[in-house]
Amino acid sequence: MFPLYDPMVGWALLCAYGLLTFAVINKFTYRYDKDRVSFLLARRELTWFTGALSIAAAWLWAPGLFISTQQAYVNGLPGLFWFCLGNFLTLMFFAGFAHRLRKQSPEGFTISGHIKEKFGDKAHFIYQVEMLAIAVCAVAINLVAGATTVALLTNIDYNMSVVAMVLIALSYTFLKGYKATVVTEIIKVGVVYTVVGIIVALIASRVGNDPMLSISLDGIASGGDGSITSSFGWGVFTSFGIAAFIGHMAGPWRDNNFYQRAFAIKPNHIAPAYILAAFMFILVPLAMGFIGFVAAGSGIVVPEGDIFNVNLYTIATILPKEAGLLFTFAIFAGLISIMDSQMTSVANIVGSDYADRFNFKGRSRLAMFIVAAIGIAVAVSGFSIGQLFLFFSIMGACVFIPTLIAISFPQLLTGKGLFYGVIGGFIPAISLYFFGEVLYATLTGVILPPVIALAWSRKS
Repeated sequence: MFPLYDPMVGWALLCAYGLLTFAVINKFTYRYDKDRVSFLLARRELTWFTGALSIAAAWLWAPGLFISTQQAYVNGLPGLFWFCLGNFLTLMFFAGFAHRLRKQSPEGFTISGHIKEKFGDKAHFIYQVEMLAIAVCAVAINLVAGATTVALLTNIDYNMSVVAMVLIALSYTFLKGYKATVVTEIIKVGVVYTVVGIIVALIASRVGNDPMLSISLDGIASGGDGSITSSFGWGVFTSFGIAAFIGHMAGPWRDNNFYQRAFAIKPNHIAPAYILAAFMFILVPLAMGFIGFVAAGSGIVVPEGDIFNVNLYTIATILPKEAGLLFTFAIFAGLISIMDSQMTSVANIVGSDYADRFNFKGRSRLAMFIVAAIGIAVAVSGFSIGQLFLFFSIMGACVFIPTLIAISFPQLLTGKGLFYGVIGGFIPAISLYFFGEVLYATLTGVILPPVIALAWSRKS
């Protein structure tokens, strides 16, 4: 079945996306690379609508395009339900939190900078390490997803695809900073929504007219009973649902990407932007989940090692080859945009937290290169999207509740308490993950850090 296209087609799509984004960015960002606030926060001028587009785009990354379909295909409705629930609720929940943070630090740049101001250098250090690790992991996840798609559809070498995607993202973020990221996110939302809408509509029309195609909400692993309340549904909840829900709920708290938006959006627009973004985002994984339901109902067989690409197999089986081209272009728009978001997030940390010591622009750009290089190294090392996603989720869980407490009830914590809480939860949680205990790793990452942080702070 694969590859569907000649490698030259893949290179043409990559070049087309790169040229399109660079042209648009160059037109709309000419004033946004002159000073620190412009380069790192787009002059704090984002409105509720542009902010919502940016947030929804930042939240729409590889899991939303791939894992949503995979869960619907394998685990049916329970898998898609638990994937979507945390994704939606966390943005709604974070809306008020982001507004509160901005009131506490109206001229802030990063969550790590806020932590340094309130809790000192030790807490600042552990937050910087965590945020940088999250950025690397996010870049790697999107590189794996994007390069796998390119390699599968066009037979372009996987490693060459990884490097090409990074170079495209670097080409404009290096020059224009965060405003360039916002522009690519708006492009991304337009491209992804249009393409996914077309593909879902085409598949739905085929299901209604082709007796070989049908929809199943059970999933191929359920044995015919894939309801949320069944024993199978409970199994999905314990093996995937808890980790996914907590990982998604912890998502914005672990990622400077979302704090950067809180500092870039106009203060009275922050909460509306996050609430609107939740509704904008959820449409895509629901649509991608529909593709998984069709794949399960129609008996489409996907090799076990390629299960995360069930959306590609379904599109290639049901629709004309041109649909695969459209989807590939949407993948580029979706995943490259996330990489540039993470690069500018790291640039924000380096360029603001150390602004008094270093040239902000030079050090910010160096940070982009370093994150890109490490992301490439991780992406070519053989880890799957699923492995990286769960690692990412568990790592983020360790700062979820401590950060909530630090912003909402700062009087309960000390800097040492925050430091030992995060690191004291992270070490056993990651250890359990490497032993294959995903559920216990997640629960440890959520429960242990705040317990240690509060106990140590009280002792101090």
